[in-house]
Amino acid sequence: MPLVCTIELSKTAGATITVENADDGITQTVVMNGTSIVTKVKGKDDTSVITQVQGEIKIVVKAFILEAETITCTSTKATKHTSEDVFSIESTKDMSLKSAAKLSEQAAKDISIKSTGGKVAIEASKDLTAKGANATVEGSQKATLKAGTNATVDAGSKAEVKGTNVDVKASIGATVKGATVTLDGKMDTIKGSMIKIG
Repeated sequence: MPLVCTIELSKTAGATITVENADDGITQTVVMNGTSIVTKVKGKDDTSVITQVQGEIKIVVKAFILEAETITCTSTKATKHTSEDVFSIESTKDMSLKSAAKLSEQAAKDISIKSTGGKVAIEASKDLTAKGANATVEGSQKATLKAGTNATVDAGSKAEVKGTNVDVKASIGATVKGATVTLDGKMDTIKGSMIKIG
């Protein structure tokens, strides 16, 4: 596989190094013109280009592959990653996502958070708000709603507590109040050491 190698030097155009591989249809060029360095590999199917100027390096390629034992990327200003197709981030060990300021997540469609082998914990040092057109909290075995001081269930029209057996307990006092209060069952029992009605 003979290669054709040329070097062109010009006081105005700079230096151009060219390596041609006629058998495979590949041409490699490096052009240095005093303001930029352009490295190009052109083949029968694709072309990759690296352009370097004094404040920027641009890589145009069909597939960009980076392999290293450790990778550190640091920017002093804004950083943006955009994919026009699927964007995946994977780790075979622990992964952390941390912000020293505000962290926002937004999706045009569904958002799913799932742990296949452990727990999911959501904690806020201040207010925690969950809102939706319909909200469902479900435990396949047990569901618990607990507050350090007060707990409120508030519905604009109707609130319903349903179960095979429903217990309402208070260690001190319990109050059921309404414009109309109805006890309706096949057998209703009111029990206590002192009961006052009316």
